[in-house]
Amino acid sequence: MKKLTAKILLIVLIVFSAVSASGADGGDGITIKFKRPSSWTKTPHIHVYQSVPEVSDAKVIYEINVLNYSSAGSFNAVTNDMARLKALGVDVLWLMPIFPIGQKGKVGTYGSPYAIKDYYSVNPNYGSLSDFKNLVNTAHTNGIEVWLDIACNHTATDCAWVNTKSVYYGYNPYHPEGWNDVYKLNYTYGGKNTELYAEMKNVLKYWVKECNIDGYRCDFATGVPVSFWNEARAAVSEIKQIGWLGEAEDNNYWSAFDIQYGWNFHDMLVKFAGDRSVSNLWIDCTNYFNSTKGKSYSKMTHLTNHDRSAYEGTEFERYREVYNPLLVLMYTINDCPMIYMGQEIGWSVTTFTDKQAINFNVKSSTADFYRNLMPKLISLKHSSPALKDGTERGSLTRLYTNNDGSVLAYERKSGNSSVVVVLNFSNGTKGVTLNSAPQGTYADFIDGGTRQLSGTISVGAYGYKVFVK
Repeated sequence: MKKLTAKILLIVLIVFSAVSASGADGGDGITIKFKRPSSWTKTPHIHVYQSVPEVSDAKVIYEINVLNYSSAGSFNAVTNDMARLKALGVDVLWLMPIFPIGQKGKVGTYGSPYAIKDYYSVNPNYGSLSDFKNLVNTAHTNGIEVWLDIACNHTATDCAWVNTKSVYYGYNPYHPEGWNDVYKLNYTYGGKNTELYAEMKNVLKYWVKECNIDGYRCDFATGVPVSFWNEARAAVSEIKQIGWLGEAEDNNYWSAFDIQYGWNFHDMLVKFAGDRSVSNLWIDCTNYFNSTKGKSYSKMTHLTNHDRSAYEGTEFERYREVYNPLLVLMYTINDCPMIYMGQEIGWSVTTFTDKQAINFNVKSSTADFYRNLMPKLISLKHSSPALKDGTERGSLTRLYTNNDGSVLAYERKSGNSSVVVVLNFSNGTKGVTLNSAPQGTYADFIDGGTRQLSGTISVGAYGYKVFVK
């Protein structure tokens, strides 16, 4: 995350490491002590915002579609579940667009949340602006950031701008990518569409200033010139330093985004689920790992998200028997792991335009299995220096075994911290021996106990072992 340069302004930003749930406006729970220097003729107006940690290593992102997060489909339902999300260990709530949805040409019963009708309002079906602010404040109280998903590439076809700001569309609105519910915004009209640049920067500043959000997930980021994103980032940073996640995998966009997608790696994992080539999987893992090694930016690693589940099948359909070992791999191989709501109980949501509510209280062996596994993987990601990402990332080394055709073993290491992962992609239990086993006593992070790694390691069918030192 780029540092915010300190400036002497008539408006002074006082940044706190924590604020009360009552808000970031100097309300209940915050005491401000400020002595005006004798050289000043006036005391400036003071804005108070919660500080946000830099986008850092080991950040776990949790994607929410408010519509299907609960039967109520409301901000308040998310707010009321914050304690569970905190216990799970997530760092960031990525909220899919919360704005009013266009109805002209809509997809499904409710329409796509990416067909934004009004960029300055919340969807009334989800609740009020006050409800949303309460969600943000409650998340902050629980140490969780809130990042808004926003589509700056296009608007709903019935967005008021179509009639009142036709210059935003270059006076020629059209449906991009065959999406009949949206019109493409034209950032390059006249060389640079300065009016559109100004409007969208105002939108992005509004939600930070009004609601104290902590970041943006920028839909179809490469559909918008990187010059806009750079300007928008600079403009928002005058208010608050936030995180920027781009739906992109493009080296030309790193100047604007802290995190981009690991699209290609996801596709490689799907391919592996079909061909089961462990040697090719290792090549893909090392290439992915090295693509951001030593960098200040990261890639978001995911097995599913709203698009994948809606259009390509559930994670269990795509990865089949190897889903669980690949889930362990996702948390231990690279950068920021992403959870799509419901994954933590093995629940797959396959639409974001129709109602399909999750029941987080469901009783089943599958739900219990993931309720046990997911918090452990998140805890491991947070606690082990060997899994640090960004500029302080350590090494990734394959550990060859007596079963390399169906087993992948590797070590993440930084200094004295070591995490050894053994993944079995076969349908039978394997007795695995490491040809060059790391020395020392390791804790079995998933199953408990301690051991040396020089002996035989028994790994169940489509199973995994994680050892930590």
